[in-house]
This record gives sequence, C-alpha cells and structure tokens, in this order.
Amino acid sequence: MKAAILGAESFGFGTAPMVAMGCKFLRICHLNNCATGVATQDETLRKEYFKGLPEWWSTTSLGLPMKCANCSLS
Repeated sequence: MKAAILGAESFGFGTAPMVAMGCKFLRICHLNNCATGVATQDETLRKEYFKGLPEWWSTTSLGLPMKCANCSLS
C-alpha cells in the first residue's frame, strides 16, 4: 500500500503470502523440490508437506490488487 501511495508503478506481493503459507526461504524453488510443498508442482511433495489450501493464494492474489486499486482511486 505504501509503495502505491508513494507512486510506485509496480511492486511485488509474493513474499508475505509465501511466508504465511510456510515458505522457509531455502532458495530451491527453481529445482521443483520445495521442502515445504509451497512452491512445487510435484503432487507427492504437496500432499506430504503443504498444510494450507491452494484456494487461499488465488483468493488473496485476486483480492489484494483490487483493494489497492480502490484505495488509490479514492
């Protein structure tokens, strides 16, 4: 929000949701071997380690930019 208010043209929202879902920042996301199952496409790793709901991220990623847009318009 602060970046939008100060006039930033782009900013990322990926870090906070990843941490909230259990990311440990092991920096192995690109290997498709995520130890927490957050950043992997491997079904066995997801089922074994990921304890959240995949829908949470899709809801958050769609809702947050809309809220930011509404704040900047008013």
